[in-house]
Amino acid sequence: MHISKISALSLFVFFCSTAFSQKTAAYTNNDLLYKQGLELFDKKQFVQAQKNFGDYIRLSKSKILKTEAHFYSAACAIELFNKDGEWQMKQFVEKHPESNKINIANFYLAKSSFRKKKYKETVDFFEKVDLYSLDKDQIAELYFKRGYSYLETGNDAKAKTDFYEIKDVDNKYAFPANYYFSHISYKEKKYEIALQGFNRLISNETFGSVVPYYITQIYFIQGKYEQVAKEAPTLLNDSANVQKADEINRMIGESYFNLKNYSEALTYLKKTNLNSENAEGNYALGYCYYKINDWKNAITHLEKVTANKDSLSQNAWYHLADCYLNLNEKLKSKNAYQNAYQLNFDDKIKEDALFSFAKLSYELDFSPFNDAAKAFAKYLKEYPESQRKEDCYNFLINVYSTSKNYDLAIRSIESLDNINPILKLTYQKLIYFRGVEYFNNGEVDLAEK
Repeated sequence: MHISKISALSLFVFFCSTAFSQKTAAYTNNDLLYKQGLELFDKKQFVQAQKNFGDYIRLSKSKILKTEAHFYSAACAIELFNKDGEWQMKQFVEKHPESNKINIANFYLAKSSFRKKKYKETVDFFEKVDLYSLDKDQIAELYFKRGYSYLETGNDAKAKTDFYEIKDVDNKYAFPANYYFSHISYKEKKYEIALQGFNRLISNETFGSVVPYYITQIYFIQGKYEQVAKEAPTLLNDSANVQKADEINRMIGESYFNLKNYSEALTYLKKTNLNSENAEGNYALGYCYYKINDWKNAITHLEKVTANKDSLSQNAWYHLADCYLNLNEKLKSKNAYQNAYQLNFDDKIKEDALFSFAKLSYELDFSPFNDAAKAFAKYLKEYPESQRKEDCYNFLINVYSTSKNYDLAIRSIESLDNINPILKLTYQKLIYFRGVEYFNNGEVDLAEK
């Protein structure tokens, strides 16, 4: 009996020990699943990590680690682009608001929203994240993706601030951050800052084919026409700029135009697709034709610039007049000079246009006294110190000398502020001839006159 009691006790101890060992082994195995899951997650082996966390959730009874396993499982789902990844993470946030993983959970929700181009949600989630809880790579990711989301939602100022934080730091987002920071600076017309950033990207594989176009635009805006003419033609050989070829040709052409190399300017300007409403483009092209004496093509383009009442229109009318004159279309030339005179932008053009209008009026009118005399008189009144003053007097003398309308001629001379000696003599002759005419008509006694 004593022996049987000892055997029963031994058997009990054996079973208890076995059960405890099995239970301990079960806990150990579950903990190993979780630990391996973390290692796999850190190595970015998300498929196997997700399986480990799933098995742990199913087998473990540890509430704390089970909660964290739920987080990591949802994070794996997001990293793997699983359709329910975002839903899983939102469920985790809703069910475990007290968890210390809520901060990083918002980070993952922001990442998921960014992928789906839901930029407002991306900003909302990122703004809930405490930066100090993230590692270096995650901080760079947050700054870039939040900055880009700000950019897409129209908040350039905040976008620029975020891009600035990482553009000069060694991280995978530094180059794109630098590009967008520079692009915003370009939009803000801070061209030197933008130029510095774009120049840093010239050798970059992703942005190297894009930034030369913006660099060219900045040089053009800054008036560095020699650099544009030298560097921009290579852009036309890059397939990345096919859709911008029209604008590139325009910048090169206008750069040569400003450098007064009109034949080279014409080479590029002819390749641009100008519509009739592009006044600046048509003027530049028309003026280039004008400078190489191609009057007809010059007229075709300059005529498209005359609709607006501005300085460009005044210049266009002035050069049109010369084109018409070279084609011996004097009446059109006269009218063009009159239009150039009537626009008050360039005084030198205005003065020359009035004098040229007067001369053509003298040449063309059957009764030159009508327009020519008025125009020369107006010129003398408006430009009394002009070097053309004597020429005007000579024209007026010829006009008045051939005029038979003595009264009108006399009144016209009397309206002049100053009269040179020869014109004064002409005036006296007109007085005399008027008297003779009156005498012959019986209107006055010449002796009394």
